[in-house]
Amino acid sequence: MKGVAKRIASHFQEEDQLSAATGMCPGCPAELAARVLFKVLGKNVITFRTPGCQPIFMTRLAGIPCLMTNIASSMTGASRYLHKIGRDDVTCVCFVGDGATADVGFQPLSAAAARGERILYVCNDNEAYMNTGVQSSSATPQGSWTSTTWVGEGGRGKASEGKYMPLIMLMHGISYVATATMAYYEDYVLKLEKAREAVKHGMAYIHLHTPCNIGWRAPTEKGIEMSRLAVQTNYFPLWEAEDGNLQFTKRVKKPKPLTDLIKIQKRFSHINEQELARLQRTIDKRLALLEKLASE
Repeated sequence: MKGVAKRIASHFQEEDQLSAATGMCPGCPAELAARVLFKVLGKNVITFRTPGCQPIFMTRLAGIPCLMTNIASSMTGASRYLHKIGRDDVTCVCFVGDGATADVGFQPLSAAAARGERILYVCNDNEAYMNTGVQSSSATPQGSWTSTTWVGEGGRGKASEGKYMPLIMLMHGISYVATATMAYYEDYVLKLEKAREAVKHGMAYIHLHTPCNIGWRAPTEKGIEMSRLAVQTNYFPLWEAEDGNLQFTKRVKKPKPLTDLIKIQKRFSHINEQELARLQRTIDKRLALLEKLASE
């Protein structure tokens, strides 16, 4: 473990690829996650960006602006060209939200995964379209308030379960899939290292749990705490799959109550016991499925 710790620490000696000041909201864990991402990947990257929070802090990096609907196909074209000219040392990487990933950009992402394109796709999942006004996405959890899933007369937040993208990507059979969060940054760094190697022969996908303090209606300083509690309550299990072989990277033997996580977020302040139990059943169901896949 000493060798691993030393290697992780070595990344933080690298030059920061993001500017010292950004336009991100105070306390946003996504900024930290992006800084770590490019410290691990280094300078030899091409970034791909969609409308959203991400372009605000990626302006110093070489990159290509895309639409929310064509991020994966744009990465595919660049990756194939780089391969053709013998520049497989350059990593094509994106850092985009759950809306572009799970909704309008899903078809090209699924197609790229099916082809095994040599790209690194990082989904910055804050569980809604935060940059444009906190509209619901298909990754928004059941029961959550958003500006399009109101709470009040005729509404109790989002009616359906959130789409679980990491498992969907695993089912595509790509080289590497992992979940991560800044609350466990050593785990995140090790997964980025594996993803960097995996794209040499296929696609790598990392699903990053990123609280949005404003959209979740939570205190500014609670971002990392919410990420940690998401893991400790099994709301967001940490796992990875290399060539389809799933294993947990953090097991929670005695999970904390789900209420520890959602009581910080006013988007869940309306939830009653029945709705809380429904959300817990979704969490338990997903965890049971992951455990079954990990045991086979």
